[in-house]
Amino acid sequence: MKRLFFLLIFLLTWYLAAMYHLPSLLVLALAEALAFVVMFLVCRRLKRRFRVTFGQCAAVVYKNQRTAFPLRTENSGRLPVGRFRVRLRVTYADGSKRKVRLLYAEPDSGEEPVFYLELPWCGPVTLSLDRVELFDYLSLFRAEIRLSEELSISVLPAEQAAQVVLPSAPADPDGAEEDVKPARGGTSGEFLRLREYAAGDPYRQIHWNQTARTGTLWIKEYQREQDRTVLLSLDLRSRKRRKAPELDAFFEVLSALTLGILHQGASVCVQWLGKDGQPGKWLVQSDADCRALLLFLYQNGCVPGGGEMVSDGLCLTLDLALFSEGAEVFRFSCKKYAGELARTPLIL
Repeated sequence: MKRLFFLLIFLLTWYLAAMYHLPSLLVLALAEALAFVVMFLVCRRLKRRFRVTFGQCAAVVYKNQRTAFPLRTENSGRLPVGRFRVRLRVTYADGSKRKVRLLYAEPDSGEEPVFYLELPWCGPVTLSLDRVELFDYLSLFRAEIRLSEELSISVLPAEQAAQVVLPSAPADPDGAEEDVKPARGGTSGEFLRLREYAAGDPYRQIHWNQTARTGTLWIKEYQREQDRTVLLSLDLRSRKRRKAPELDAFFEVLSALTLGILHQGASVCVQWLGKDGQPGKWLVQSDADCRALLLFLYQNGCVPGGGEMVSDGLCLTLDLALFSEGAEVFRFSCKKYAGELARTPLIL
């Protein structure tokens, strides 16, 4: 459009100069013609000297969080670059291309060009610099540069914990149920065994019934709650190719379920079968372990594929069905899982 407008101005100037025999308008018309040719040559020259790559970008981002991705420009020529436009492609794990971003920047302004993205789905994402379009100083001409720059990033879900209710600890034998949970300051958890009293043991954990029968002090020893481990199997079987929103829902539910168990004071042992039939296992004892588990699943392409994990504990399927001891506890919806996680107690 600018080029057409410039040509119309040139033709009008030339016409007026010829009609009224004005030397000043003739000089102006020649200057406009010269500028037209010079801008064409400048654009072609810049194309051979200008390159764009990704800068120091974050490898891990969070879902729906506005994240800055800087670009690095390199101009090996003497002519400064006036303006350029970058076309960006975002590719998700299912191969879908969700967004095309156009970035306008002036690399010689002294500031590093930055574009911002809010990624709506969890999982591995590839950002690709598809092409760069260079403009001359008057934006009359455009030169296109093909690029093959790629950046792999991982999108983690928001750290939302599900409302998890773990089964209560079983009572100890021989009438110990009168004091299964010791007072504050003692060692909480499941009953482990009875043992003879040792110096330094808290009196509140004395097993009075056994002590009365034997005449010797006996102590109730408990397994520490944080040592309790919940087994969670992932059923990754799938007959169809899962789309990005479905994988997003699976990772969200997996993260929320794992964090919910952690907040109950237990660790989580997550196991699965990969596409090659090889078993995988990951022990989650903290929020950082949960993030590391998701990153491992992203990078190793463990979803979807694989086979069924037979487990006596919990099992989460790609269809968002949660089972406990073979019985279905809850089936999440791919579109409404966020609300279901927030308001539904999961009694495991």
